Amino acid sequence: HQRRTCAGRPRWYSLPDQPPAQLVLPKGIWLRHMAVLLADDLPADQQLYRVSLAPGVSSLAAAALLNSAWFALQCELHGRINFGAGLLWLATYELASIMLPDPRQLSSAQIGQLESSFSQLAQRPIGYVAEELDRPDRQALDTVVFDILQFSDGERTAVYNALRDRIQTRQRRAL
Repeated sequence: HQRRTCAGRPRWYSLPDQPPAQLVLPKGIWLRHMAVLLADDLPADQQLYRVSLAPGVSSLAAAALLNSAWFALQCELHGRINFGAGLLWLATYELASIMLPDPRQLSSAQIGQLESSFSQLAQRPIGYVAEELDRPDRQALDTVVFDILQFSDGERTAVYNALRDRIQTRQRRAL
C-alpha cells in the first residue's frame, strides 16, 4: 500500500471512479466477438474497454453495430495477434480507427431496426463466430447493418468469408 502506484489513492485497493458506460468491449478476442450491453454499471480495468456513448445515441443501436459481422471483421483487420497463441488484441487506438455508421446520422426507422435486431440477438448467449454467422437472428442483425452500409450481395458474402478466414487463420497459427 506504500508503493508509488497505490500510495496516492485514498483506498489503495480500489479502482478510481469511472464514468458510467452502457457497453464494454473485450481487449482480447479468441473465437467470439461481442460487445456486452450492461444492465448495471461495472468497474473495468485492463481487459475490458468501457464504451461511452455520445448524448442521444441509443445503447441498443450502438450494441447492434458493435455486435455486427462488419465490426468483427474490422477488429480482425485492425487488431494484433500476439503471444503466438492466436489471440487477437485490440488497443484503444485500433478500435478508434474502425469505421462504423454514426447512429446520430441514421433515420429513426434504421435505429428501430438496429434496436429490434439486437434485442432478438440478446435473448441468447453468443457463440463462436463460425456458428454465429449461420444463425438467423445474427444474419438479421447483419442485414440491417449491411443495408445501412449499402453493401451489395457480393460484399455481404465477402464480409462473412473474410471474417471466417481471419479467425481460422488465427486458430491455425495458434496450433
